[in-house]
Amino acid sequence: MNGKFSRTRSDTLLDLSSIWSKSKLLSGLTPFSWAPGNLLLQRRDLPVATARVGPELFSALEVQAALGRTFAPEDVRDCPNCILLSDTVWQHEFNRDANIVGKTVTLDGTPRTVIGILPRDFRMISSGVAVWSLIDPAMLFTNFQRRVGAIARLRGDATAARVRLDLTDLTESAG
Repeated sequence: MNGKFSRTRSDTLLDLSSIWSKSKLLSGLTPFSWAPGNLLLQRRDLPVATARVGPELFSALEVQAALGRTFAPEDVRDCPNCILLSDTVWQHEFNRDANIVGKTVTLDGTPRTVIGILPRDFRMISSGVAVWSLIDPAMLFTNFQRRVGAIARLRGDATAARVRLDLTDLTESAG
């Protein structure tokens, strides 16, 4: 990603993303966060970096799974415990077993269903993110994780300066 990053304080990232999604300068705005997690393997617990994302993140980035599929909007309702694995964790911890798709693994003490493996060259946030899950919209998302943000595609002749002004105006208008 060749984007620019800026820090924004917010009571809830989901509220802010909802407000910002009204911008006519952006498309596909999707929140994300990342933090440490723990993947339970057969013989040990594996500390991993995890990311929670909006269901549209991979479609906004035009990223398709190398195996299985990525998240879809209906997964928030139909598959809230679904996860995606990075190619690295799939290779090193699951020996590239294609049968992992559809299987259950335990992440942070919660059973999760693996729905896909991300492409080997996919990098966002950090190359070390091993497990991707959905942000739970029912949970108050108050920056409980250490790092949060949002991604979007610029429309037409949008510039960083115009987008920054537009998002500031939208935020202030929403109170």
